[in-house]
Amino acid sequence: MTGRTRWRDAMATADRLTEGDRRTLHQLTHLPLLWEGAIEQLSGAPSGSPTYPRLARLRDMGLVGEIYPALRAGKNPGLLYLTDLGIATLAIDRRVEAAHLARRARLRGPDLLDRLLTLPHLLAAYQLLAALAGAPGERAELLAWEQPWRGRVRLPTRKAPVTVELPAYAALSWDGRTAELILVPDLANFPLRVYRPAIGVLQARRRVNGATPPMLLIATTDDRRSGWMRLLDEVARSRRGAPLDARIVTWREPLDDRHDLDEVTGAAGPTPAVYASDLRLRPLDERRPGSPIPRPVGSVFNPDSSDTSLSRLALKVSPVERVLLDLVGRHPFLTAESLPAVLGWETRRVRERRARLIRLGLVRLLGKRERHWSSPSDLTELTTDGLGACRSAIDKGLSMRQQDGGRQAGRAG
Repeated sequence: MTGRTRWRDAMATADRLTEGDRRTLHQLTHLPLLWEGAIEQLSGAPSGSPTYPRLARLRDMGLVGEIYPALRAGKNPGLLYLTDLGIATLAIDRRVEAAHLARRARLRGPDLLDRLLTLPHLLAAYQLLAALAGAPGERAELLAWEQPWRGRVRLPTRKAPVTVELPAYAALSWDGRTAELILVPDLANFPLRVYRPAIGVLQARRRVNGATPPMLLIATTDDRRSGWMRLLDEVARSRRGAPLDARIVTWREPLDDRHDLDEVTGAAGPTPAVYASDLRLRPLDERRPGSPIPRPVGSVFNPDSSDTSLSRLALKVSPVERVLLDLVGRHPFLTAESLPAVLGWETRRVRERRARLIRLGLVRLLGKRERHWSSPSDLTELTTDGLGACRSAIDKGLSMRQQDGGRQAGRAG
């Protein structure tokens, strides 16, 4: 379509939607930046199903956009999101306000850019959800999704309610059987102790309220699995209760060994409590067909944009450079000779990657006046933007706050 898109265009595309189209648009409303393979897994469709042709059709209709961030070496999957026309079309189909839908579901351009700061954590949660949905070999229905998940509890030792925040919550149903889970994708980016306050509040919530919280599904590395088991046991002992209902899987298991995931789905019950909050959306007001649709997404992913925000920089950082950025954040003032020794990389490769991070404004070398005269000339540290990128990845990954008139009582990470 050329020129400014009008409501008549959204009305015309809404009339062309199939049930499969609606299901896919609904998924992308709750799970923006999802990839094609995960959509197929979540739909419960067999291999060779019309998922891929349907997505191609939605792209051709202008309802779905796609970006290709550098997440790993080699070819990366495209991450899908609703365009302005996609949001308006869905609003027409569901008879809700488009701007309100985009704001409440966090589908606006700034919201999508904000998700890019923690993209590895977001996609890890999606990977865990998709593996869980496909575990029983039946078609799964996503009843509720909240990312991040926040729960409130009043503790006898606190005057104000405590809000606990964990990466994600999902309620899934397979042929009437429902499982509710809190998903914790652990990428081993920070110590396990940052999870302790949140796990402790969940433990206390069960003791105070007497309600059974959703099952914890933790995906972690092989080396940290035993550490997670110790953490759950220690928190239970400190709170004088039984450990929380939890399943711990390693990242290779969702693909290679589904035994633990089968246990999760096998324990699914008939009725959900649904701990997630619903999107309460305003009904759609009458629109003139010739008036322009809102543009909550806009040209946020335009490659010619002059925006240099941290979120946009996250699109340009490769997986290898993320590793280097994380190392410099943890251990500043390493030299170009020390970095390869720690990482096990070639010196030339480290210099090339470091030079690119310097050009992106995420890493800097100390100046002459900032170092001792006998120190090496290439001491490396993060810039303010580099610190912000690393800090955001931790803060958005997990936090625990006490709501007390806007005052933050505690924060992990």
